[in-house]
Amino acid sequence: MIERFWAVVYDEMQGNQLGIAPGCEDGLRQFIDKGVDELRRGGATKEQLRKAEDDLRRFVRAMAEEATKKGYNELHEDTLAWARSLFCPGTWPFC
Repeated sequence: MIERFWAVVYDEMQGNQLGIAPGCEDGLRQFIDKGVDELRRGGATKEQLRKAEDDLRRFVRAMAEEATKKGYNELHEDTLAWARSLFCPGTWPFC
């Protein structure tokens, strides 16, 4: 499941030609790990897993848009914080 979510992240980053700063990667790893733990604890259905992937894709797209707007060539901690302010709380299972 973790690999599946990271594939979503990397697909979005590649599509936007962005890298990821180490601090942002750490924060995003915690964000994804929390979601995976929650999905495993609740015995997620295929539909819930698909929705979580779609929500993560929207989250990373928002990060990418903010990074591009700021002229960054990679995702940074502030883009992660910005996306969290938009999506959390309310984006289960990550927030």
